Amino acid sequence: MSEENKTDGLARFGNNRISQEELRQKRDSLDQARDQLERMNRRFPDLASNFVRKMLGKSGPAPSARPQPQTQESVQTQAQAQAQIEKEALAEKKLRDIPGLEKLVAGMVGQMSVEEVLETLSRDHGIEIDSVALARVAGVKAYGMMLKRELEQYEQNFLSEEQIAELWNEADICVPGGGLWTAKAIEQLKQ
Repeated sequence: MSEENKTDGLARFGNNRISQEELRQKRDSLDQARDQLERMNRRFPDLASNFVRKMLGKSGPAPSARPQPQTQESVQTQAQAQAQIEKEALAEKKLRDIPGLEKLVAGMVGQMSVEEVLETLSRDHGIEIDSVALARVAGVKAYGMMLKRELEQYEQNFLSEEQIAELWNEADICVPGGGLWTAKAIEQLKQ
């Protein structure tokens, strides 16, 4: 992609001529993007498309690309919805039993992701709540802003709405208003 010209110290980058410093910056940016993609693929191996997996030297389809019978998917969706209802009931009881939780969460929601807040509450304060409880404590607007920040980050890493929905469903990140994440729910969150 690049070719050095020894006479003027410029390098060809595509159809343009750029300085060696600009070329180094572009290479560094590409290396950082590749490293970030590899980290995301290690953390979430089911989210990589076949094209990305091929570019990274992985063979075979991504595990999530394997077809599942429609009935199995329906059963899983139903089980997840039932689990969500049960979580909400448990979360409501837990919230009433934790003094000072609202103030503590308010200090975190502006700068952390949903998972980071849950992890910090657990690790540093011994408070075990789920995303449903967090949404109730933080408030719908603040919770939605946390999700939008995460969404922007995932989109910068070229994850599709379907991949983000799958990721959040697997991580038990609740949908404001209930239900399960879908590409449509992700699209609505953007608005």
